[in-house]
Amino acid sequence: MKKTTETDVLVVGAGPVGLFAALALAHRGIDVEVVDNRPHGSTQSYGMALHPATLRSLEEYGLLDAILDGARLVRRIDLFRDGQRVCGADLKSAGLHPAFLAAVGQKHLENVLSDALETAGVRVRWKHRAAEINRSGEKISARVDELEGRLTGYAVAHGEGFVKRSYDFKASLLIGADGAGSFVRRSQRIGFPEVGDPEDFAVFQFDNICGECNSMQIVDTHGLAAVRWPFEGSGCRWSFQVPGDGTPPEHLREK
Repeated sequence: MKKTTETDVLVVGAGPVGLFAALALAHRGIDVEVVDNRPHGSTQSYGMALHPATLRSLEEYGLLDAILDGARLVRRIDLFRDGQRVCGADLKSAGLHPAFLAAVGQKHLENVLSDALETAGVRVRWKHRAAEINRSGEKISARVDELEGRLTGYAVAHGEGFVKRSYDFKASLLIGADGAGSFVRRSQRIGFPEVGDPEDFAVFQFDNICGECNSMQIVDTHGLAAVRWPFEGSGCRWSFQVPGDGTPPEHLREK
């Protein structure tokens, strides 16, 4: 007979959203379990910009200094068109608090959140995949499979293998934080309407060419956007919009 684990909240997905949600619940004395089908957290940088409201939330949990230790601060935004700077904005003049964005790698952000969550007494169950979700009255029941196998993939690492054992969970609330292809969303037939046409970007990270620049730059060239973020040390990350010409994704990468 499988043992049933009862908890107040089951969080599916241990990316930044799932980890922070679990941390907020744990700090309020709410029992929470976190499962993720990956063998471990992110190993790639997956750069992101944390906006002032997000930074204030992290500060509320005493995590801001740890986050900023691995971040580049973006204090202004500049717009270029066809090689010429056309306008810019200093974030301090916008009255924001704090008066900057933090460009940070997802790996660093997840490590800080995971450490804080473990300090709060919650450990992520890695290599655990939500396989079935059902509602029964006021409770949610879920079957979670523990996976045994290997890590594959580079840009998007994931686990591959077979089911080692299965567990039953019962919870009052389930949070689906398992990404764009969310199993939680699909299992509950929750729609995911598109709000615009898909766009493709080629992303490159460069080391030691940006110095101490603290500006995010948007470059418009013949209607195509490129975005440059300062990132990790003195490096930067460029995202170049690729023209949409119907090229299959596997060929798009070679372009």
